[in-house]
Amino acid sequence: MTMLSSLIKSLRHALPLLCPACLQAQPDSALCSVCQSYLVRVEYPCPSCGAPGNSFEVCGACQKKPPSWDSLHCAWHFEGLSRHLIHQFKYQHNIAAGRALVRLWLTQQSALFKPDALLAVPMHYRKQQQKGFNQAEWLARQIGEHWSMPQWRGVRRIKATTALEGLDKRQRRTMLSGAFALTDRPPRSVALVDDVITSGSTAAELTALLKNNGCQFVSIWILARTPL
Repeated sequence: MTMLSSLIKSLRHALPLLCPACLQAQPDSALCSVCQSYLVRVEYPCPSCGAPGNSFEVCGACQKKPPSWDSLHCAWHFEGLSRHLIHQFKYQHNIAAGRALVRLWLTQQSALFKPDALLAVPMHYRKQQQKGFNQAEWLARQIGEHWSMPQWRGVRRIKATTALEGLDKRQRRTMLSGAFALTDRPPRSVALVDDVITSGSTAAELTALLKNNGCQFVSIWILARTPL
């Protein structure tokens, strides 16, 4: 054990564990019950797109135009406390916030069909160098360790895109066209992991790439969803 890791371990024992939202003492740095109540759950979601209020049945929009992926699983609406914690995790590298959310997600999604491998949404290497952190990669690692699932890293992002915020669905699709490339043959079934889904353009681009190269089943696993 290095001196640094020994110091970190000592600090963990010496300092109180806190809820990452309200900073009240909380075992395992989990979200306290009060803060959990402020997370707006997606109730009775469509199994294809995650739209709420569909009694777990495929919604009308997906019946008319099914998404390219096979299923989508998310826990919360991207608003209020979930938005705050995801932003803290994603942009401030607040690992405690990310860990608290992924633990809750794992509890709520325990009955999921487990595919052959997990694929974190790849980040362009220049952006990852700039940020120093790919939140999707971190989430996939936590999920993989919890459920003993391997990560598959056979896709890389070859096209650096500008921020997608403020773009409509068509603009996003155009921006992401050809953004990814395979470096390995995909497994038969894959769970695509990310923090938030908005238009689904990234998920659709990756799903098309995977299925055009032999993948039979793609599921989207995300923390939260927000309509465009």
